[in-house]
Amino acid sequence: MKWRKSDESRSFSESHLPDHTQKIHISRENLIPENKMLTAEGQKKKQLEKILAAAPWSGELDQDSYQQLPALRQSFIKGCLKSPLHAALRKQTPSLQLGSLLDRLVKEPSSFWMKHAREPEGDGRSKDVKEARKKFREECEKDGLIAVSADMYDKLKGMWGSIMNDPIAMRILEQSQADLTLVWDSGDTELPDEYRMNKAALDFAYKEGEHRLSVCDLKSCQDASPSGFMRSVFDWGYDIQAAHYMEGVEACGWQAGLWTWIAVESNEPYPCKVHYATDLTLEVGKKRIQKAMENLKSFMSDKRKRAYGPKINPIDPPGWILHQVKEYEPINSI
Repeated sequence: MKWRKSDESRSFSESHLPDHTQKIHISRENLIPENKMLTAEGQKKKQLEKILAAAPWSGELDQDSYQQLPALRQSFIKGCLKSPLHAALRKQTPSLQLGSLLDRLVKEPSSFWMKHAREPEGDGRSKDVKEARKKFREECEKDGLIAVSADMYDKLKGMWGSIMNDPIAMRILEQSQADLTLVWDSGDTELPDEYRMNKAALDFAYKEGEHRLSVCDLKSCQDASPSGFMRSVFDWGYDIQAAHYMEGVEACGWQAGLWTWIAVESNEPYPCKVHYATDLTLEVGKKRIQKAMENLKSFMSDKRKRAYGPKINPIDPPGWILHQVKEYEPINSI
């Protein structure tokens, strides 16, 4: 297919940065009243049912409720590019833990440092260090604190300092609303009902004018440079996340504004860089979402629910090996 030139229709300028006079209005209608006759669990279930029934819906939702909301999330869609079976697997890794802690720190820096404590340093294989850390964690639990490893604590300090030193990043963060939740129906009638609903938790969102909503996502990474982060965008499916969330922005009644990433490296000297998604990046993300949904539909139609489909698959040599073989000897089929 022929792609559009990327930067003609979506280019960055100062006008895309947030204006402190623009606030995102959350209607009181979006706040679900409590029913005193229901248990806490029953109230939450009722709240989620009302949100789904009201879709497209936007508002504030706590993390636990968001996790329980039965709707497609961007991480599941990314996983479907491999297979729906892989998409259902969710593993907590050190990098995800670091990203989660950084997210909390950036959103509530004062309370973060009050609630988190740095564990003792040392070789974790040492008996004395193990005992010291165990005692420290027990004391933290008594005091209502969260123990964080010394290495991760120091990384967070360095990363936060780098973000604070970036004026564009801070301008976006200071004027944005954090944790805006979107819920919408994709309208894809070929999908079962449980896979038609979508959800998105926007890290940071700010208005450009009256009807245009821009979104910023915070990413910890190994390489925040332009070329390095570009690879991360497509290796880790950040383009899919951006396209999915922007679909939600439009479904919930806004015009899709600019999508930006605040990328900060997780190793010294913790450099920070703000990047934005071009129209071409978002278009690629949409195409990859379409492919993921095709995989999901194929999976749902297979009675045996096989990861890679029911058909036997032919293996042809890829272009790079054909090029390599050309150097050996003539082959009629090449």
